[in-house]
Amino acid sequence: MVGFAAKSRPDHNRSVSCRAGLQATIHYWKPILHSSMTVPGTQTLPVDVVLQDAVAHHQAERFEQEMNALLALFAEGQYAEAGTLAHVLTERFPLNAFGWKALGTVLKQTGRCEEALAPMLRTVALSPNDPEPYNSMGTVLIYLGQLKEAEAGFSRALKIMPNYAEALSNQGNLLRNLGQLDRAEASCRHALNIKPELAEAYGNLGNTLKDLGRLDEAEANYRQALKINAASIEALSNLGVTLQDLGRLAEAEGSCLQALQIKPDFAEAYSNLGNVLKDNSRLEEAECGFRRALQIKPEYAEAHSNLLFVLNYDPLLPAADLYVEHQQW
Repeated sequence: MVGFAAKSRPDHNRSVSCRAGLQATIHYWKPILHSSMTVPGTQTLPVDVVLQDAVAHHQAERFEQEMNALLALFAEGQYAEAGTLAHVLTERFPLNAFGWKALGTVLKQTGRCEEALAPMLRTVALSPNDPEPYNSMGTVLIYLGQLKEAEAGFSRALKIMPNYAEALSNQGNLLRNLGQLDRAEASCRHALNIKPELAEAYGNLGNTLKDLGRLDEAEANYRQALKINAASIEALSNLGVTLQDLGRLAEAEGSCLQALQIKPDFAEAYSNLGNVLKDNSRLEEAECGFRRALQIKPEYAEAHSNLLFVLNYDPLLPAADLYVEHQQW
């Protein structure tokens, strides 16, 4: 959704007033136009078509204004307002793919992946030759654990645009989730051959290399991702995990803390930080990290498992309290 010049946001009340005024104008002008366009010896011009063209022109102008306002809101990170305007666009222009595409993107950006799926499906139905919604839908389906369906989404995107670097990178992430690490590495490297500045591809390649046990290479790729995008919280957090595996606990802690400075509600970074502190025998602090992760993301099974592990080594925790914690698992 980047690359469009944003115009000033339209005034909603003014839009309602304009719409009412337009309908009144059409009602007034229709009989006049009908009489004035009837010329002796010629066929009467289709007045309704002329009026529909006028309405269409007005709607197109309003759509452009609201589209630019939505893009500006998204660029400013005002996702709640962007989502509201996207909903409005889908209601006013239900057959235009842009509103549905924007709505799906905003919902995905705000972590509402289950809700994002429906507008994404509507987008691909309305715009079947646009590769972007297939790619976005694939990432949402990975999050929802529907890996087979995600693979179909990426395959469709790449069939439309074979050199779509973002889809190749995301396909690499999917293949990693499927345990196909060699194919995952190849897909990420293909993406980087096409678009060397794609930070996400370096991050996905780093994850794959980490799973392959090639930790030094993984670290190098995370650092390259951060060189391109210093605010990549995923790269920072995953770099922390890799540094932990390399035994460099102080650096690992710093990387996780840096991710949390950027996104204080990043559950995965709290869990990763907890693991680093656990390995450093700082069990009380590790417990705090895991509990904070679970506050943000209560269904986070890995964080809960790690919390129980730490609690098992707490000599001051009563057995009854430890039992309650296990029951919650």
